[in-house]
Amino acid sequence: MRFPPARMLFVLPALLGAFALAACGGSDRTETTVDVVLKEWSIELSDASAPAGDITFDLDNEGPDHAHQLLIIRTDFAPGQLPTKSNGTVDEGADGVNVIGKIAKFDEGKRSSGTFTLEAGKYVLICNLYDEDKGEKVSHYAKGMQVAFTAE
Repeated sequence: MRFPPARMLFVLPALLGAFALAACGGSDRTETTVDVVLKEWSIELSDASAPAGDITFDLDNEGPDHAHQLLIIRTDFAPGQLPTKSNGTVDEGADGVNVIGKIAKFDEGKRSSGTFTLEAGKYVLICNLYDEDKGEKVSHYAKGMQVAFTAE
């Protein structure tokens, strides 16, 4: 196909732009995996930080006695200073608490995972379940299931 020279002024930049976008093809997006061990009463991370972008959290519930979950909260609060309800669970609707994602409750001895797009910033990862332990009701968060995480 031949274009008159005047049209080339419009067609050539459009083609170059299309090729540039195709070459980028989302290569700016970083994908990282963070291993997470949940157990009574802690959360252990393979890395306390990762590049901003798509982050996969691979969870292993070592229990030994309880199901757990994982909430990813963007916040400036320190892990142990999140606003709580009267039962010790985190108030997920409170000012300064922005729940980015959640991996649903799963049983001890099981694995789960989830991928979330995190912008650069500070996060707190928690288990926010409230259930029975040795005959009394407990908040997993209040028992220590909280850890800082940074997307850089």
